[in-house]
Amino acid sequence: MLIKEEKGRLFYLLFFLNDYLDAKNKLFLSKQKYIAMSTLHQLAIGLSVSEKTLQSWNKSFKLSPSLNAEGQLVYNSEQKELLLQIHHLIKERGFTISGAKKELKKRPLHEKKKETIQSLQNIRGFLEELKNSI
Repeated sequence: MLIKEEKGRLFYLLFFLNDYLDAKNKLFLSKQKYIAMSTLHQLAIGLSVSEKTLQSWNKSFKLSPSLNAEGQLVYNSEQKELLLQIHHLIKERGFTISGAKKELKKRPLHEKKKETIQSLQNIRGFLEELKNSI
């Protein structure tokens, strides 16, 4: 039987994991809205960056969006997903452009996120079983 202090730690860890996974799911769902947007201007607004920043990323990461009838840059779904990954690496995790290039070459980011979320869900399940057995 666990002592009271260990039960408190277990409860805190389970509470933290629940909050963390909920926050990740909300962030993922909110970013999915921006994937539906396609023009340079719409993506700039959706990602909260300037259009010049996106144009710089186009050159640095060799993206080639097409032009629509109005002359606006339009991104396909693969390019939008790549821009979302670039934004995550540069703006949220603090990578430089060259560091982000290296990270993107290593392994696709969405696979890492899926693995991390899966392992955290496994840990949550284990902790809930442990809590119920107490």
